[in-house]
Amino acid sequence: MHLALVQTQVSHANIKGIDTSEAEKMPGVVKVVTHRDVKGKNRITGLITFPTNRGDGWDRPILCDQKVHQFGDAIAIACAETPAEAEAAAQKVKVVLEELPAYMSAPAAMAEDAMEIHPGTPNIYFEIPIVKGDAPCRSACNRREVGGAINIGALERACVASIQKPRRLMPLSAKTSHLAVLGSGLSSLTVAGYRIHNAYAHRMEVSGP
Repeated sequence: MHLALVQTQVSHANIKGIDTSEAEKMPGVVKVVTHRDVKGKNRITGLITFPTNRGDGWDRPILCDQKVHQFGDAIAIACAETPAEAEAAAQKVKVVLEELPAYMSAPAAMAEDAMEIHPGTPNIYFEIPIVKGDAPCRSACNRREVGGAINIGALERACVASIQKPRRLMPLSAKTSHLAVLGSGLSSLTVAGYRIHNAYAHRMEVSGP
């Protein structure tokens, strides 16, 4: 069995009709599969959902049924005995579309007058606040009342400074490649220390207090 996808050549449209009758009469064709043949809800999810998401995650169809959401979306699958027969049948599937505005960038899709690409799910699916440093921790810390808030960055550096000096390690030949480590957290310092031990030249890039 060989398969060929019927894919859209537009980026955004309503599906007004899908006609597979001519394709199913083509030589070697076993079946032309559409959304009507998919058991269940005909939806696929990324399996990652968070309380801050503005949808349930089930907004993407396996085979498009009502709308085209992006260029190349699959609408049908032609199943035939040879690759050539499957491709020929896929070309005979007739899809009637009502083309809609195509949003070719995130800002365009996020505009106030943009229509929902997935009906019932906002185009701005979730928002992540950008916070630099540990200022929220210091401002919310209840230790401010008994001598000062905890500074996470300073605490990490204090931990590193108090580590006992390791035993003498056999030096390795210097490497020709360089390594840049971004940040001053424990994970960044651990990476830098490990690579220094392995004789890599390195540079630390640190921002903030």
